[in-house]
Amino acid sequence: MNPDQRETIGHAIEQMNNKKQIYEDWNYMKKYPYGRGLTVLLFGAPGTGKSMMAQVLAHELNLELYRVDISKVVDKYVGETEKSLSMIFREAKKCNVVLFFDECDTIFAKRADDGGSNQASANNKTALLLQEMEAYDGVCVLATNYKHNIDPAFFRRMKYIVEFQFPNADTREMLWKTTVPKTTPLDEDVDFRFIAEKYEFAGGNIKNCVLNAAFLAAEDPTAGGKVCMRHYLMAIKYEFVKVGKVFTRADFEPYAEQVGLA
Repeated sequence: MNPDQRETIGHAIEQMNNKKQIYEDWNYMKKYPYGRGLTVLLFGAPGTGKSMMAQVLAHELNLELYRVDISKVVDKYVGETEKSLSMIFREAKKCNVVLFFDECDTIFAKRADDGGSNQASANNKTALLLQEMEAYDGVCVLATNYKHNIDPAFFRRMKYIVEFQFPNADTREMLWKTTVPKTTPLDEDVDFRFIAEKYEFAGGNIKNCVLNAAFLAAEDPTAGGKVCMRHYLMAIKYEFVKVGKVFTRADFEPYAEQVGLA
């Protein structure tokens, strides 16, 4: 994370730690009967660390993380989604947990007025969510890849909005090195700086490559029990295929032959 991100998240954590002093000791509760909880919106490209940050927030606040499965919340029948949402916030208040809405744009969508019953129902869900979030005294974290799809009314109710940017080469190198466990037997030909500069991956992709490379090395009888450069490059090649990226021999030079691109 860059310094601005760290500072914002730090302020969010301290707000919850100082909540009793502000609202009770300093009597801010009288002036602010609603919106006393902590609401954080995390947005950015997939794999940049939004879901992990929700876990970090819960850990720092010593609370359990309750991840809301939006696919099970949204119901095609009128009124059922609203009942589920009310129940979620009601139970969260009892248990004092961090509510985490991943891919929240699917349910926190912009409201419209096209006269249709489906749109009216969607607007009702959004309005209810706004009310529930404002009345919730706990921690609510939202994550999305598409900030522009979210209803603007939610932004006013967010205490903090944090953008997770795509990592630069230096950050990618750090991610490669720290994602690989220190107990991993690395071959001397592994060059994480080359990998970081050559391949513009987010943290989620790097995590996949690190794990796949370890398994490739484990099944390679010629590796001598070590993870080699070719294993990481093969894992990168598989990751390209998975995400639909077209690659050529030039993308893997000077190691092209090692990944079967002769």
